Amino acid sequence: MIETVRKVTGTVALVLQIVCDALAFFLLGFLLYVALNGRGIEDSHMAVTARVEEINPTPHEYSIVVSYQYQDKYYSDRTLEMDNLPDDMKVGEDYTVYIDPEYPYKPKIKHDFWDWFPKFIVLWLIAAAVLIFPIFYRFSQSKKELPYGLKNGNPKLKETGEPIKARVIDYGKSTEETDDVVRVQYYVIVDYIDSKGVVHKAGTGYIDFNPTQYIKDKNKEIIVYINPKRPQKCYIDTEGISHYVRYNTYAG
Repeated sequence: MIETVRKVTGTVALVLQIVCDALAFFLLGFLLYVALNGRGIEDSHMAVTARVEEINPTPHEYSIVVSYQYQDKYYSDRTLEMDNLPDDMKVGEDYTVYIDPEYPYKPKIKHDFWDWFPKFIVLWLIAAAVLIFPIFYRFSQSKKELPYGLKNGNPKLKETGEPIKARVIDYGKSTEETDDVVRVQYYVIVDYIDSKGVVHKAGTGYIDFNPTQYIKDKNKEIIVYINPKRPQKCYIDTEGISHYVRYNTYAG
C-alpha cells in the first residue's frame, strides 16, 4: 500500500478567489462606468449646438475644437478627444455636444457602445481571465489531489451498467492535513478491458475506509459496472466494499 501526505490548499484557493473577484469587479465596474458615461448623457447634460472649428487627427485619436454658447456665455476653442470621427461631423458645420451644468467648459458627445469597446478590449480580457482563473485553479488542484486524477463514476451504473471484472493496479492511504487536523483517506485504482479489447483505468476517489482486506480477499479482482455504450464510464461499488470490510472486521 502506498501512503502519501496531502496538505489541503483551501485557504490559498479562497484568498485567490477573493482577490480575483475583487479585481474583476473593479475592472467591470470601471468598464460599466465608461459605457454609461456617454450613453445616458442626455439625462444629466444639456444638449447644445456647437460649431466645429477644427478637426486634428493624431496617431491614436482625433482632437476636435468646438465653440458654443451656453447660458448667455460664449465658450470658444473647447477641445474634445475622440477615438473615432462621426460621419456627420464636418469643419465649419454645427454638431450637438452635451454640457454638464457644473462644468460648462468641458463639452462631451454621446458615444455608442462600439465606439469605446475596442479601446478597452485588453481590460475586458483581463477581467474575464481573473474571473475564470480561480475556476481552473480549483479544478487543477482537485485533479492533482487524486491519484491519476481519477474520480468514481455515477452510482446509477450499479443498476443500469454491465458488471465486469477489473484488476486492482494500485491502492493506497492518503493523510490530509488541514489546519493541524489530520484526516486519513484511502483510494483504489483499477483497470479493465471492454468488449473491444480497450484497456480503461478507473478510481474510487478518496474513501473513508481501508479497503485492503477486501482487495486481498478478492485477489485484487473486483467488480465494476460500466456503461456498455461508453465503456470508459464506470462505477466502483465502494458502498459494497465498505459493507464487506465492516462485516469481516466485526466477524473477525
